[in-house]
Amino acid sequence: MTEQPDAKNKTLPEDLLKLLETHQEQFPISGTKEWVIDICQRLGDWFEARRKDSEELTGFEAGLNHLKKWPAHAKPYSIYHTARLTWLQAYPPYHRGKYEEALPLVQSAMSLLDEARAPESETEDFFKLKANLFHDIAAVQDELENTEEALKCYRQALEVQETHFGRLHADTAETISNIGAAYNRIGNLGEAVKYFEQALEIRRQLFGDLHPETATSFNNIGTCYYESKKYAEAIQYLQKAVETRQQVLGDEHPDTNDSLYNLAVCLVNLKKLKDAYERVNRQLKKLPPDHPNYAELAGLLRYIDSESVKSGFRPMSTVFSGKTGAKKKKKKKKKKR
Repeated sequence: MTEQPDAKNKTLPEDLLKLLETHQEQFPISGTKEWVIDICQRLGDWFEARRKDSEELTGFEAGLNHLKKWPAHAKPYSIYHTARLTWLQAYPPYHRGKYEEALPLVQSAMSLLDEARAPESETEDFFKLKANLFHDIAAVQDELENTEEALKCYRQALEVQETHFGRLHADTAETISNIGAAYNRIGNLGEAVKYFEQALEIRRQLFGDLHPETATSFNNIGTCYYESKKYAEAIQYLQKAVETRQQVLGDEHPDTNDSLYNLAVCLVNLKKLKDAYERVNRQLKKLPPDHPNYAELAGLLRYIDSESVKSGFRPMSTVFSGKTGAKKKKKKKKKKR
């Protein structure tokens, strides 16, 4: 596969955009098979590089008309590219929470891919796309709370990934983690922890401890232990999540503050009020007052303070106005995707 463009670019590359606009009214495209496939490859690479990042959604949608037109141009030459470009159209509705719109697009892409013949159906790109389609059907079904169907499709994605890319692969780890998240959604915390731990093991081998995906695994396991009321175990993993995210993402990143919040809630539940207070207070001093996480952390600090007054730790006597529930990790789409 050709190298993907820089994911920070907000619009299609100028040379590709000129080609697309030149031929946007022409059907069928008059050109060689190699030329059409090259355009489809470049177009697909650009959109695929941005599919998981909701912050790229505006630029993604700006080029959506091209993404919608080119599957028909690709079909006479390549079922793989037809399926790929159809699949990528599902991301804007997915990110906007329109899951009933996203699902038929991904299912349609899967149906198209099933029509592919050799040599297309025997390439690495083919199997990567097939795994992505199983994965994304699962992700949408999970959002629709069709958990059994989601788990079935996640396992189909995992089978393709382990067969063709191996256990020690980032995509394999992501699917395993999302199986854990599906179990977590239905309250099967034992199974959730088991899969989260498997994902952590793979990510540590691939990336080491100082990596955002490894930190996500730390946070997922810690949150599961919190929900199981195993606060001491939760603190071990949430502490690692906080430390890792502070180093690789920075103090102001929302994920860093989510992990810190979860850690503090666990400390409160273990009556370690001084530790909880100091951690949250120290973090608040690093954040501007208009930071998205400032208000919830300030609310948590007020609650810790009110509890500490009762215990004799810190006589500040402020009124709590927030809530104290550990926050589950948001799915990456979204992160999981």
